Amino acid sequence: MRKIMLVTPIIASAALVLLSAAPVFADTPATFTISAGGLTLSAATASVPLATVTPKAVLQNVGPTSLGSVTVTDERGGVLEWTASVASTAFVGNPTGSVPPANVTYTTPAATVTGTNTVTPATVTGLEEPQAVQTAVGVTGSNLAVWSPTLTVAVPGGTVIGTFSGTVTHSVI
Repeated sequence: MRKIMLVTPIIASAALVLLSAAPVFADTPATFTISAGGLTLSAATASVPLATVTPKAVLQNVGPTSLGSVTVTDERGGVLEWTASVASTAFVGNPTGSVPPANVTYTTPAATVTGTNTVTPATVTGLEEPQAVQTAVGVTGSNLAVWSPTLTVAVPGGTVIGTFSGTVTHSVI
């Protein structure tokens, strides 16, 4: 019997220590930063052959021909909208002649979008000045838009033979 009486106070003392001991905590704050990236655009940089046609006495279209993929990458991480635009130089003939940018049509299909935004396409003709071809609204965070436009050039009747070259310039803001 004495053993039980001796063990009981020891167990009671241990239980009292356990019940009165409160846990101790140490908080360590941790942070991370997401810093803004940029707004970029990429498009084909190699020359795109539109077509070969024979001279006509009436207006004829060259194309539509694919210009390849155009990609807007928005890594600004915010809510700012963006607009992609396109302009063209005149198509100057070698040895002579010219087709003005007013005769150039850029056809824009719907973009494939990654991220949160709504991108609206526009088909434009008359590319003397930059014209909006894709507009992103409802932007939240980073996003990506890819489309494959086509180009059509309306060649006036009576244009002389030769190789005509021009430059299509994409931009985003």
